[in-house]
Amino acid sequence: MARFTTMVAVAAIALVTLSGCAGGTDDSPEPPEAPASEADAGAGSPTACLIDKTWNVDVDDLAGQVLSQMQSLGSPATSVTGTGSMTITFAEESLVNTVVDLTFTMLLPMDDGPTMTITQRQYGSGYGSWFWESGSQNRVVFEDWVGDYEVDMTMAMEGVAVESPIDLPSSAAGGSDMMVTCEGSVLTTNPEGSPFIQIWDAL
Repeated sequence: MARFTTMVAVAAIALVTLSGCAGGTDDSPEPPEAPASEADAGAGSPTACLIDKTWNVDVDDLAGQVLSQMQSLGSPATSVTGTGSMTITFAEESLVNTVVDLTFTMLLPMDDGPTMTITQRQYGSGYGSWFWESGSQNRVVFEDWVGDYEVDMTMAMEGVAVESPIDLPSSAAGGSDMMVTCEGSVLTTNPEGSPFIQIWDAL
C-alpha cells in the first residue's frame, strides 16, 4: 500500500504548484522585475487580459492530467474524477490571491484483488505579489507569498477506509513562477517545476 500512497502523494504535491502555491529552490540570480502596473496594459495586452477577473480552473481537464501523471509514475489508476473549485485573481496593483477546495476520487484496481478508492481533498488559500519578468510578457514572478494548504486523503477497499494525511513540504507556500497565456476569457498557466498545464475560465 505504501507504493500507492507515494504515487498519490507525488501527484498531490505537484497539484499544489498549480497556481503559484509552491516553489522549489533556485539559486540562480533573477533578472530585474517590472511591476505588473508598469507592463504594457493596453487593450489586448497580457496584463489587460489577466487582471480584475476571477479565474476558475477546469477541474475535469485537471483530473485527466492527474490520471496521466499517476499512470506515468506506474500507478494502476484507471479513473480520476474531480469536484470543487480553484480560483485565482490578479489585480493591477501587483496583488494576487488564490483559493482552492478540490476533491479528487481515484480508482486503483489491485492485481487479482479488489479496487482501491482514494479520495483526496486539497484546500486552502494563498496571496502575494506578482510581476511580469523583465523582458517577458509571458512569465509571471511571485514574491512574498503567504499560503496555508492542507491535503486530506482516505483510502478505502472492501468497505474498510483508512485516513492517510499528506504532509506537504515547507516549500508549498513559496510561490512558484509560471508561464502564462491569456486570450479573451481563457487563461492557461504552467507553474515552474509542475507537469500540469492549467486551463482557467473567467467567471
